[in-house]
Amino acid sequence: MSWWDINNDSVIGDEPADLLVMSLSAIGRDRRSQGRPRPTVQEIMDGLAVALRATAKENLDDGGRISIRRLVCEQAPGPAVVSDDAGGVVDETIVAELRDSLEAIKRVYEERWQRKPRLGEFLETLTFVIGYEPERFMSFPEGAQEIQRVLAE
Repeated sequence: MSWWDINNDSVIGDEPADLLVMSLSAIGRDRRSQGRPRPTVQEIMDGLAVALRATAKENLDDGGRISIRRLVCEQAPGPAVVSDDAGGVVDETIVAELRDSLEAIKRVYEERWQRKPRLGEFLETLTFVIGYEPERFMSFPEGAQEIQRVLAE
């Protein structure tokens, strides 16, 4: 498996990316089996924000030192998508799938690096995965968008 330095002693790798691809694909398959379209970027950001908040301490190296108020998905063209902090309805299937993915990614980092992934590494991996052919995992009301990056605030 390959790993890439992204900055300041942080790395992303093939296996964590593959685990996210599997999770996002499973979410899409679940939706199709229900006769529903793939989730929107908003639904993914909302579900991921819930999953991260619930498991950051257990699954992220810096999870005990950070507070995730919201996630921001910068895309072009178009406005950024911000996770809904107003208590919107969140798809529990998305939350569960992404929570499982976080746990699996944690195990990969622990095995290879003897530590959990950092939030920045996880978000950079997510950006890498959904930045390439985002329409593979999400639906867009006006056609495919370019995902530039996902940030936590």
